[in-house]
Amino acid sequence: MTDQQPVNPQPTETARDRLNNYTPPPLTPFQVAIEGWSPNPDSFEFWPNSVRVEAVEGYQHRDTDQAADETEWEYADNHGTRQLVEIDTNYKPSRDSEHPVRLTRTDTVQLAAHLLTAVEDTFHFSRVGRLRATEAAELLRALTEVGHALDDLRSHALDDLLHDTGADPDEQETTHDVTDTTGGASPDEPVRARHRRHRHRHPDDPHPWHRPPRP
Repeated sequence: MTDQQPVNPQPTETARDRLNNYTPPPLTPFQVAIEGWSPNPDSFEFWPNSVRVEAVEGYQHRDTDQAADETEWEYADNHGTRQLVEIDTNYKPSRDSEHPVRLTRTDTVQLAAHLLTAVEDTFHFSRVGRLRATEAAELLRALTEVGHALDDLRSHALDDLLHDTGADPDEQETTHDVTDTTGGASPDEPVRARHRRHRHRHPDDPHPWHRPPRP
């Protein structure tokens, strides 16, 4: 009969160990695609196109003196590199068209405002009829997502605005109208809301949205 070797128990990984060993995945550029409307989506004759929105990078040639400024690496747009939003349409999201449109972030926000105005015009009382209750509820649910995205965008921009001042963006407050579809607050009742930190912010990173300085 052979002697059995003692089995060393494997150390148990605790939640703290998992937290200390966690490496966040790299953030990929934002991309989303939405299929368009079609009177007969099952017909190849009326096959709906898709619109794709993607965060991309462009380049604009700059003078040598400006390119030598090493302090620019902390900014999103640096040394001729521009962060843009590309809008493309084709019959499927994975296929590029011949003429995609690239917009600056400010022009993209202005386009978003125009899109919301166009949506409102599709049921404006002076031109067409009103929405059915189910349609209005569906639209309000979608607008809630728009409100969350706008809060994140405003918070992110405010954080960058105050970055060199030492002020805490969390202490900056704003007043805006919030519609409570459950029958609580009135649409005209101002609600105090604190700016929220951007969803990608990590507590150990003082300013994570700027790329680290290059060696």
